[in-house]
Amino acid sequence: MARASLVDISQSDKTVNRSLLFAYLGSTFALSRSFSSALGGIIVGTAKNFYSNPYFIACAISAGLVGIALILSYYCLPETNKETESKVSIQLTFSFC
Repeated sequence: MARASLVDISQSDKTVNRSLLFAYLGSTFALSRSFSSALGGIIVGTAKNFYSNPYFIACAISAGLVGIALILSYYCLPETNKETESKVSIQLTFSFC
């Protein structure tokens, strides 16, 4: 979904701009995996002094962050491809009837 959004917002005549956006996306995923591992280790190391199951605390915090990101992305991010928005809503409407 992130790659499809990058394709929609990038200009088709400038491939350099698109390739740069995809490079930033890949580095963002790599950095987020590194930081999330470090943050999980810090949370577990701190919580093991106070709770019997410190891994639950780390999972609950990460699930809360993902839930907040989901809600923010649903309500705050605009649709990047306006042409297909009406087609998708029509197909979903008729598929549930």
